[in-house]
Amino acid sequence: MTAPLPVLTLKSASSCTLPGMVLSITDISRVAGVPTSTLRYYDRLGLLSSAGRADNGYRQYDERALDRLRFIARAKELGCSLDEIASLLTAFDQNCGDVQGTLRELVGRKIAIAQRRVAELVALTEQLQGARHALSTASASGPCGPGCACVGEAPRSSRSLDVIRLPASEAPIACTLGHQEMGDRIAEWQAVFAGVEETTPIDGGVRLKLGGDVDFAEITRLARAESQCCTFFAFAITVDGRGTALEVRAPDVAAELLKSVFGGVE
Repeated sequence: MTAPLPVLTLKSASSCTLPGMVLSITDISRVAGVPTSTLRYYDRLGLLSSAGRADNGYRQYDERALDRLRFIARAKELGCSLDEIASLLTAFDQNCGDVQGTLRELVGRKIAIAQRRVAELVALTEQLQGARHALSTASASGPCGPGCACVGEAPRSSRSLDVIRLPASEAPIACTLGHQEMGDRIAEWQAVFAGVEETTPIDGGVRLKLGGDVDFAEITRLARAESQCCTFFAFAITVDGRGTALEVRAPDVAAELLKSVFGGVE
């Protein structure tokens, strides 16, 4: 009787299997942490190919199957559908460069989709906030009807929704970053500005209209980092009829500094 295979995680499985090792569907399920029903489903879809069958008729797999399972798990984390994964796997055993290039294009498209969903969720949040405000008013007497907040459309806010609001402080107009750090920070902002569609002066600052491919997570990170070294800046991501934008404001005495980093001010 052979000793049972050790229980391994999918992350470390390929480094712990031996070349030429044959795994039963139960073994690979235990090693990879994937239910046998899922393995059979992947097999039917052609995502996972067995290395043959044992004398008892059960499927057998080699260590390469673990590499495929790791790739499938990673692609699913990135939002790839099983059809997209099946297409990627056509070159999995032949050319890694082809797989990587195609996956990179897929991820790029999914980033654009995710960014649009962020904007849609922000707009939905604005509507919900308006509805909550309307529903907080005194209720109408009698049955529900056109005059009550339950039936009537929630009034839309005339102002944009603040997603990030980092208030400027009364701190001195100075940046605490060193020379090298300041250069790196400016370079990071310049990368963000590449996705800006329009720059418009606003009262006390500047409005940067953002394109659909802009990385909101990166903008949030930069805005929070900037607020720590330049506490006189105030940042807000806004969504309104004009589109999605980053608004940056500063006290009048910092107008020239704001202009030099983010663009024209009025």
